[in-house]
Amino acid sequence: DIDERKRREDVATQERRLLREIAGDIPLATVMDDLCRTLEAISHRPLRCAVMLADTEGRRLECVAAPNLPEAFRTSPAITRLEEGDTPCAQAVLSGHPVIVPDASNVPASETLTEMRQAFAFGAVWSYPVIQDDQILGTMLLLPLATGMPDDEDGQLIEFGVQVTRLALAHERNARALRASEQRFRDFTELAADWYWEQDAGFRFT
Repeated sequence: DIDERKRREDVATQERRLLREIAGDIPLATVMDDLCRTLEAISHRPLRCAVMLADTEGRRLECVAAPNLPEAFRTSPAITRLEEGDTPCAQAVLSGHPVIVPDASNVPASETLTEMRQAFAFGAVWSYPVIQDDQILGTMLLLPLATGMPDDEDGQLIEFGVQVTRLALAHERNARALRASEQRFRDFTELAADWYWEQDAGFRFT
């Protein structure tokens, strides 16, 4: 199928472009914003995309990208909290498995999800955990505007998105760990520079 082949080529081209951004140390938020816009543009259904980064303590999520969702979405406690596990993103991160809600209006047990749907006008919620070396780094969130389950065409898009997100989040986590290590070293050397030693007549340090 010519259309299918062209679609795969387009996805591969976008993936290579985004991987170059990651390798070039472009800021995480910029790369993930680019990914979200790309996923929204090439999807065969209208949707919104967001990327969530889990902290290393497993307490909260940081929304690092949601270019076509309002600021209230990015900062909402319902989106960022992780410990209670009452949103699809939290459930995906805590379980390590995708969480698919095909009809966000038909989940009476989740008041949080109902409030989110009413505030941000989406029909379904698809959340995919991002895993690297058995560590859950975060989640890629897709919010189709209409209800429904992901189909085969969505599956290709999801695979592409999760792959790029995994590499980007792993790169960011490693970079943060390196920066923290360098800061500890600088703190140590500054402290060491303040030390001085004196010797007494018996050449003992005092």
